[in-house]
Amino acid sequence: MRPSFFYKSIVIEFSYMKKFLYFFIALSLLVVDQSIKNFFIRSPQLSEGVFINQKFAWNLPIPNSVIIVLMIGVILFLIFLLIKKFQLYICIILAGALSNLIDRIIYGGVVDYIHTPFGGVINLADIMISLGVILIILDKRKIKT
Repeated sequence: MRPSFFYKSIVIEFSYMKKFLYFFIALSLLVVDQSIKNFFIRSPQLSEGVFINQKFAWNLPIPNSVIIVLMIGVILFLIFLLIKKFQLYICIILAGALSNLIDRIIYGGVVDYIHTPFGGVINLADIMISLGVILIILDKRKIKT
Protein backbone atom coordinates (compact mmCIF):
# COMPACT_ATOMS: atom_id res chain seq x y z
CA MET A 1 0.00 0.00 0.00
CA ARG A 2 2.82 2.40 0.77
CA PRO A 3 4.47 2.29 -2.70
CA SER A 4 1.12 3.07 -4.36
CA PHE A 5 0.62 6.17 -2.20
CA PHE A 6 4.20 7.24 -2.82
CA TYR A 7 3.78 6.80 -6.58
CA LYS A 8 0.54 8.83 -6.62
CA SER A 9 2.11 11.67 -4.68
CA ILE A 10 5.05 11.80 -7.11
CA VAL A 11 2.68 11.87 -10.08
CA ILE A 12 0.65 14.69 -8.49
CA GLU A 13 3.83 16.60 -7.64
CA PHE A 14 5.11 16.22 -11.22
CA SER A 15 1.76 17.41 -12.57
CA TYR A 16 1.97 20.61 -10.52
CA MET A 17 5.59 21.17 -11.53
CA LYS A 18 4.65 20.74 -15.20
CA LYS A 19 1.78 23.23 -14.87
CA PHE A 20 4.03 25.72 -13.12
CA LEU A 21 6.66 25.33 -15.85
CA TYR A 22 4.08 25.89 -18.62
CA PHE A 23 2.70 28.92 -16.80
CA PHE A 24 6.22 30.29 -16.26
CA ILE A 25 7.14 29.85 -19.95
CA ALA A 26 3.96 31.59 -21.12
CA LEU A 27 4.29 34.42 -18.59
CA SER A 28 7.95 34.91 -19.51
CA LEU A 29 7.08 35.15 -23.20
CA LEU A 30 4.34 37.69 -22.43
CA VAL A 31 6.73 39.81 -20.35
CA VAL A 32 9.45 39.62 -23.01
CA ASP A 33 7.00 40.66 -25.75
CA GLN A 34 5.67 43.59 -23.73
CA SER A 35 9.21 44.64 -22.78
CA ILE A 36 10.37 44.61 -26.41
CA LYS A 37 7.30 46.62 -27.48
CA ASN A 38 7.92 49.12 -24.70
CA PHE A 39 11.60 49.38 -25.65
CA PHE A 40 10.84 50.03 -29.33
CA ILE A 41 8.13 52.58 -28.60
CA ARG A 42 10.30 54.54 -26.14
CA SER A 43 13.43 54.53 -28.35
CA PRO A 44 13.19 57.41 -30.87
CA GLN A 45 15.73 55.83 -33.23
CA LEU A 46 13.92 52.51 -33.26
CA SER A 47 10.31 53.70 -33.10
CA GLU A 48 10.36 54.42 -36.84
CA GLY A 49 10.25 50.66 -37.48
CA VAL A 50 7.30 50.17 -35.13
CA PHE A 51 3.85 49.78 -36.64
CA ILE A 52 0.64 50.14 -34.61
CA ASN A 53 -1.75 47.77 -36.35
CA GLN A 54 -5.27 49.00 -35.69
CA LYS A 55 -6.88 46.39 -37.92
CA PHE A 56 -7.82 42.83 -37.09
CA ALA A 57 -6.39 39.61 -38.53
CA TRP A 58 -5.80 39.70 -42.28
CA ASN A 59 -6.26 43.51 -42.19
CA LEU A 60 -10.00 43.32 -41.56
CA PRO A 61 -11.23 46.85 -40.77
CA ILE A 62 -13.06 46.13 -37.51
CA PRO A 63 -13.31 48.86 -34.80
CA ASN A 64 -10.87 48.44 -31.92
CA SER A 65 -13.67 48.28 -29.33
CA VAL A 66 -15.25 45.32 -31.15
CA ILE A 67 -11.86 43.61 -31.43
CA ILE A 68 -11.28 44.04 -27.69
CA VAL A 69 -14.64 42.41 -26.92
CA LEU A 70 -13.85 39.54 -29.33
CA MET A 71 -10.40 39.08 -27.80
CA ILE A 72 -11.81 38.98 -24.27
CA GLY A 73 -14.22 36.27 -25.44
CA VAL A 74 -11.37 34.27 -27.00
CA ILE A 75 -9.25 34.69 -23.85
CA LEU A 76 -12.12 33.46 -21.64
CA PHE A 77 -12.54 30.46 -23.95
CA LEU A 78 -8.80 29.74 -23.73
CA ILE A 79 -8.97 29.92 -19.94
CA PHE A 80 -11.87 27.43 -20.04
CA LEU A 81 -9.77 25.11 -22.25
CA LEU A 82 -6.81 25.52 -19.92
CA ILE A 83 -8.93 24.48 -16.94
CA LYS A 84 -10.16 21.41 -18.86
CA LYS A 85 -6.78 20.38 -20.25
CA PHE A 86 -3.64 22.18 -19.12
CA GLN A 87 -1.37 22.16 -22.19
CA LEU A 88 1.67 24.21 -23.12
CA TYR A 89 0.19 25.27 -26.47
CA ILE A 90 -2.90 26.71 -24.78
CA CYS A 91 -0.68 28.65 -22.34
CA ILE A 92 1.38 30.06 -25.23
CA ILE A 93 -1.68 31.08 -27.27
CA LEU A 94 -3.24 32.66 -24.17
CA ALA A 95 -0.08 34.65 -23.43
CA GLY A 96 0.09 35.90 -27.02
CA ALA A 97 -3.59 36.88 -26.98
CA LEU A 98 -3.18 38.67 -23.64
CA SER A 99 -0.14 40.58 -24.91
CA ASN A 100 -2.01 41.77 -28.01
CA LEU A 101 -5.05 42.67 -25.87
CA ILE A 102 -2.82 44.79 -23.63
CA ASP A 103 -1.56 46.60 -26.75
CA ARG A 104 -5.08 47.27 -28.00
CA ILE A 105 -6.12 48.69 -24.64
CA ILE A 106 -3.01 50.87 -24.18
CA TYR A 107 -2.13 51.89 -27.75
CA GLY A 108 -5.38 51.42 -29.65
CA GLY A 109 -3.80 48.72 -31.79
CA VAL A 110 -1.21 45.94 -31.75
CA VAL A 111 2.42 47.03 -31.64
CA ASP A 112 4.31 45.21 -34.42
CA TYR A 113 8.09 45.45 -34.63
CA ILE A 114 9.41 42.42 -36.57
CA HIS A 115 9.63 43.12 -40.31
CA THR A 116 9.20 39.91 -42.30
CA PRO A 117 10.79 39.26 -45.70
CA PHE A 118 7.27 39.06 -47.14
CA GLY A 119 6.55 42.72 -46.35
CA GLY A 120 4.50 42.19 -43.21
CA VAL A 121 5.19 43.40 -39.70
CA ILE A 122 4.52 41.11 -36.73
CA ASN A 123 5.45 40.75 -33.08
CA LEU A 124 6.43 37.99 -30.65
CA ALA A 125 2.80 37.59 -29.54
CA ASP A 126 1.79 36.78 -33.13
CA ILE A 127 4.58 34.20 -33.27
CA MET A 128 3.40 32.71 -29.95
CA ILE A 129 -0.18 32.38 -31.24
CA SER A 130 1.02 30.81 -34.51
CA LEU A 131 3.37 28.44 -32.67
CA GLY A 132 0.56 27.38 -30.34
CA VAL A 133 -1.73 26.61 -33.27
CA ILE A 134 1.04 24.62 -34.99
CA LEU A 135 1.57 22.64 -31.77
CA ILE A 136 -2.17 21.90 -31.59
CA ILE A 137 -2.12 20.59 -35.17
CA LEU A 138 0.94 18.45 -34.50
CA ASP A 139 -0.61 17.13 -31.29
CA LYS A 140 -3.83 16.18 -33.09
CA ARG A 141 -1.88 14.46 -35.90
CA LYS A 142 0.12 12.49 -33.31
CA ILE A 143 -3.10 11.25 -31.70
CA LYS A 144 -4.59 10.10 -35.04
CA THR A 145 -1.53 8.12 -36.20
